[in-house]
Amino acid sequence: LLQDAFRSREATNDDRLLILSSLARLRDEQTIEMAERLLTREPHGDEAEVLAALALHPDPAGIGMVADFVEREPPPDAKEMVAACRLLGEMAAAAEVSGDRRQTDRALRALQRLFPKTLAGEVYAAAAEALAKAVDDIALLEPPVAMLKRVEHAGGFAGRKAAGHVRADLRGDVR
Repeated sequence: LLQDAFRSREATNDDRLLILSSLARLRDEQTIEMAERLLTREPHGDEAEVLAALALHPDPAGIGMVADFVEREPPPDAKEMVAACRLLGEMAAAAEVSGDRRQTDRALRALQRLFPKTLAGEVYAAAAEALAKAVDDIALLEPPVAMLKRVEHAGGFAGRKAAGHVRADLRGDVR
């Protein structure tokens, strides 16, 4: 019934968001497909709400969709990027627990590609936190020194402030 209601022409976007949250809580296998429809085919400025719904059940099957979301041009706003980073971290951790190393690696690569692009300090902090949550051994990441150098040279106050957060998170000093 929920899937039919989601696909109904009479459903508003708010209705679809509520249905998506319900399906995620129920761990419905169609949740990722429906979220992708809202993120890519019918964007209405509710991307943060879609990501919040997916966080109710961080299914690793959605890693590719969220990775594509963070890499879109123009980039999502900082609030959406923070939500996407946190979701990618949770999805990567779920993939690791389920033994799906390919999906874990895909999420980690997407998070690591954010560092040279992003200037917002809160996005740096969210990406670093997500990496710390998803990976026990930082040796699985790109060489941390290379990653930190890219962050430190991003420039601006936000970049320098965020580099300190990333450095602390990679050392395990998560505040």
